[in-house]
Amino acid sequence: MQLFGLNLSPFYERVVIGLELKGASDKVEFGGLPHAFGTPEIMAASPTGKIPYFVTDSGDVLIEGQVILEYVDGVLDGPDLLPEDSDAAANAKLLARIYDMYVIPALGPVLMALIFQKRNDEAIENAMKEALPKALDLLNTCMSKVGTRAVGDDWTIADAALIPMVFQLDVFARQFGYTGFGDRANINAWWDSIKDTDTVKNSHERMMTVLKKMQANAG
Repeated sequence: MQLFGLNLSPFYERVVIGLELKGASDKVEFGGLPHAFGTPEIMAASPTGKIPYFVTDSGDVLIEGQVILEYVDGVLDGPDLLPEDSDAAANAKLLARIYDMYVIPALGPVLMALIFQKRNDEAIENAMKEALPKALDLLNTCMSKVGTRAVGDDWTIADAALIPMVFQLDVFARQFGYTGFGDRANINAWWDSIKDTDTVKNSHERMMTVLKKMQANAG
């Protein structure tokens, strides 16, 4: 099995986190980014031309980080990242989906400005004043109110999806006035309980390493 992409991508990084949580990192080959975005080679490798993409042992290609994460969770040995309880499993999937459907689009103008040098000040202002606060409010409302993880006390696909989010907020959104989770008690409790874990430290170090390399190459 092979995983292709870059750790700065939150969709790629969630899969890496999931593999680490399962103790299965050695079961997958990390292929990096063999071809530039938009090139014929990457379009041939990934149906969308985007990362991450994943090649199974049978040669099938999977796309979309959450789909890949749930696939490796199902086929590899290690702690299950999708709870057995149906309600808890639905909640874990919901939190990952809220990040993908609401938080990431809200962060879009910020990421475009800082990563791709395409700045739209009006869009950034709207993101910071309207879209991002609303997205985080929704995430806070749906996050578990008990336990030490996003859903209960065990690591789940929700934690794997949300850990890269905090890196994006701290490193990118902060440059445009983001100052933390405010009075969003559920998100704060979740983050306080995991921020000093090796899982978080390893993830954010990987993301920062890629960011610094990209900045050095751009300079």
